Amino acid sequence: MQLITKNLFYIKNIIISRSALGSSIAFADRVMPEWPESNQDILCIFGPDFSSSPASPMTHKQAQRLLKKIVDIKRVLAAEKRKFGGYDDSRGVRYLPTRYYLQLQDYKGGLAYTRWFAKTFPDDMGFPDFLFEWAVLLYKGGKLDLAKAKIWQTFCANTYVLDKFFGHPIQPLPKYEWSNLA
Repeated sequence: MQLITKNLFYIKNIIISRSALGSSIAFADRVMPEWPESNQDILCIFGPDFSSSPASPMTHKQAQRLLKKIVDIKRVLAAEKRKFGGYDDSRGVRYLPTRYYLQLQDYKGGLAYTRWFAKTFPDDMGFPDFLFEWAVLLYKGGKLDLAKAKIWQTFCANTYVLDKFFGHPIQPLPKYEWSNLA
């Protein structure tokens, strides 16, 4: 329990340290020098929404709609590959399935999709919400080291995403985020 309290202290200091340091590299060394080892402790990082308690029940029809959306997205991407010899996903539909896999609680399917994504789009930076969803899929899939790295990548993409998730007030910093304010 002491480690949980210690990590909550680190998370509470994210806003203060980030604004004081102004550098994400110094932020990592000073605020999170070590990561928790057990799943119970790492819940502090991902928050109470990702505990082992079941989510609100989804009807069969709702689950079928989400599965259909995933299949449709894969179909659109495959058609682009056939038509252009590559992917021209200027609409960004490739970023949507992770959200649907999380809603379905299909973490293995989500991990399979992210493996395909990483292989197919190796130079894609991703949007902050997509990176965060990817981190949650990695965490739920038991890949804690990869989840930690993806959380860091999320923070570097947009410093406000984690604050918004934890319910902290967003304090804009005088810098450009390269994406929206979460």
